[in-house]
Amino acid sequence: MLSRKWLLLGFPVALAIAACQALGGPSGANSASTEQLASNPTASLTAVAPNAEAAAKQVAVYWRIKMDSPLSLEDMEAKYMPTLENMRTREGLIRKISLRSEDGKTVGGIYLWANWDYAAYQLEPDLWATVSKKYGDAQVSVTPLWSPLVVDNLLGQALFEGEALDEHSHDPLNWEEDGMMYTVVVQIPLASPVTAAKHIESAKTLTSNYAEVNGLVRKYFIRSDEGDQVGGVLQFMTKEAADGFINAAWIENIRNKYGTEPIVQRYYTPWVVNTADSSIVGIN
Repeated sequence: MLSRKWLLLGFPVALAIAACQALGGPSGANSASTEQLASNPTASLTAVAPNAEAAAKQVAVYWRIKMDSPLSLEDMEAKYMPTLENMRTREGLIRKISLRSEDGKTVGGIYLWANWDYAAYQLEPDLWATVSKKYGDAQVSVTPLWSPLVVDNLLGQALFEGEALDEHSHDPLNWEEDGMMYTVVVQIPLASPVTAAKHIESAKTLTSNYAEVNGLVRKYFIRSDEGDQVGGVLQFMTKEAADGFINAAWIENIRNKYGTEPIVQRYYTPWVVNTADSSIVGIN
């Protein structure tokens, strides 16, 4: 199991423990779920990867901002645009998938980073305090996860960690013309942890299940560092395509296969940033 060295500076306990658990840091009797939200706007954290092998793995950082009142798409665009522009050429970033819940009270993003050294930027001191303040001292939650494999249906192939970033496809979609994109995050708690090698081995056998799914753009396989949670980030062209695949029967199949209750979270995706061609899909 990988370990993490953490420096906690006035960091709220819920988010600190959640992040530590997600990437193998220490936890104790007051352990909190990775989905638990922290309300303290002065969150700060520094993390150091323990070795080169761990640092070389692709990381998906899943963050959410939970607000009391809904944020309109127009207001979200106004807040996001400076960030999206900066992300176009962010070193080490492969893709950012923007997220907005159907009720507009939760916004966030999925960031796919080339390795841990780049991803650690999102856990720098004061960053989450700034984000929380920007959204009116909103609750902020962050979950870093390993992402060793992606099925990219625009390329028609599966990509493994370590492959050239410029081989990742861009999104030739415009939501105003084709319908807004939609993303589903599935997290599956495991009764027994799975190793990184076993997770990759299993994921390889499942790639064909996602290769020809109607409307599926990409499926990212994800795993917590301790191996006690697996799942995926599924990016669809439209909500209709997502609902057609991630339906009651599909969820029941996951329950039967793993013997646990999956956490399924659904979001509209107004914009996707692709650093391979510096594009922002969804912005005209």
